[in-house]
Amino acid sequence: MQYLPFLYGAYGSNLNKAQMRIRCETAEPVGMMLLPDYRLTFRGVADIERSKGDEVALGLWNITQKDLEHLDVYEGFPHLYRREHVVIHNGLPVMVYIMQSQETVYAPTQHYLSTIRDGFEDFELDNNLLVQAVKRSYTLETVYTPQSKVI
Repeated sequence: MQYLPFLYGAYGSNLNKAQMRIRCETAEPVGMMLLPDYRLTFRGVADIERSKGDEVALGLWNITQKDLEHLDVYEGFPHLYRREHVVIHNGLPVMVYIMQSQETVYAPTQHYLSTIRDGFEDFELDNNLLVQAVKRSYTLETVYTPQSKVI
């Protein structure tokens, strides 16, 4: 049984404190952390994936059941994103959303990226991790067409 409130680790637009106040009015920011062996990637929207030796910056939120329900709608759970719990260094579980399909990589829009950049500032996170993820998305960008496989 999951007891709420609990920790939610945000890495994309949910880092943005102003947007989270609109989505989840009872969520409380409680800090930040670097999650080892994962990295930020973009599939149009933010995602994280396992990547040995890398790390992803997370903004940590205490959320309630109501907040979780709002986040599930925003994140397209369970179709677009699934929920996973990662264990941080002190043994606490942190819930994160991870995309169901991790086949494509493509850059975010400038508007979406600006929202995330503001969130990085809100949590005083290392902007270099964001810059690296955006550069990687342009380098690895893949395209789907209805008639073809990944190009």
